[in-house]
Amino acid sequence: MKNFLAVSIGLLLSTGLAHAAAAPEPYKLGPDSMVQPGVPQGTVQAFKWNQSKLFPGTERDYWVYVPKQYDAAK
Repeated sequence: MKNFLAVSIGLLLSTGLAHAAAAPEPYKLGPDSMVQPGVPQGTVQAFKWNQSKLFPGTERDYWVYVPKQYDAAK
């Protein structure tokens, strides 16, 4: 029983390490993700959140895409 357990753990570790060593290919953007002629380009605005009441002392960076057509008055 001890040998079976040792072999099982060894197999699990070796397959986990082999899987971790194989780096995935970077995600390739499709044509719809590229700049298109005649389509207005928005902006990406960066913000920092550091006023958490649930997790005091933590900070988070976040980004918001603002479409070119966005009008804050509406």
